[in-house]
Amino acid sequence: DTDNDGVLFLSIPAYDNWDVYVDGSKAERIDELDIGFTGVYVPAGSHEIELRYNNRFVNYGSIVSMIGLILLVRALALRKNHKQ
Repeated sequence: DTDNDGVLFLSIPAYDNWDVYVDGSKAERIDELDIGFTGVYVPAGSHEIELRYNNRFVNYGSIVSMIGLILLVRALALRKNHKQ
């Protein structure tokens, strides 16, 4: 809640991987403030702020892990069937 337009100072590092949403809409601008921290313009009024960390390497790692898990389960199932 704020009476005036302003900038929300977030004590998180200013990385390109952060997405900030104000009331469900992606913030137009995310600024770097005070030696590497993140700032987001917020208009006057009451707002809900949401932060999302979006890193493509984490996403790729999740996909590779799921494929590996599926292959492991399949290999164990084949091994169990082979012993019977």
